[in-house]
Amino acid sequence: MLYGASVTLVAQARPRKDGKLVKSSVVSKLTSIQRKAALIITGALSTTATDLLDLHAGLLPLPLEIKRHRQRDTARLCTLPDTHPLYQQLQRAAKHPRLARHISPLHNLLHRFDLKLSQLETRKPVRFAESPGTSESDTQF
Repeated sequence: MLYGASVTLVAQARPRKDGKLVKSSVVSKLTSIQRKAALIITGALSTTATDLLDLHAGLLPLPLEIKRHRQRDTARLCTLPDTHPLYQQLQRAAKHPRLARHISPLHNLLHRFDLKLSQLETRKPVRFAESPGTSESDTQF
C-alpha cells in the first residue's frame, strides 16, 4: 500500500491560513483503508475508535507508518554503492539544499531526515566461491 510513499507522500499535511494542519486527501483515504483492515483483523464493532483498532491490530498510525517507510527508504538510498546510477544525484542533492518552492523528492528525503551520505556505512556485496570439497547436493537442506 505504501510502495511509492517516499516519492508521492512528500507533504502529509499542509498548514491553513489559521495555522491548523490539514491532512492530505491521499493520507485520509489510506487511513480509511487501514481502518477497514483493522476492523477485519480485530473483528471489532464499526463504532470502535481508530486508535484502539490500530493498537489491538498491531498497526502503527498511518502518518507514523509513512514516516517510517520514508526514513527507511532514505537510509537505503544513502548506502547505495558509488556505481549505482542514482549515486551522483544523491551527492548533488546532499550538498546543495534547495530553498525553492518545488524541490525534488531526493532533496526532500535527505534534508527532512538529516542523513549525511558520508556518515553512513556502505557495505560491498561479497560473493564466496563454492569450496572444492562440497557439491551442490551437500549444501541443500
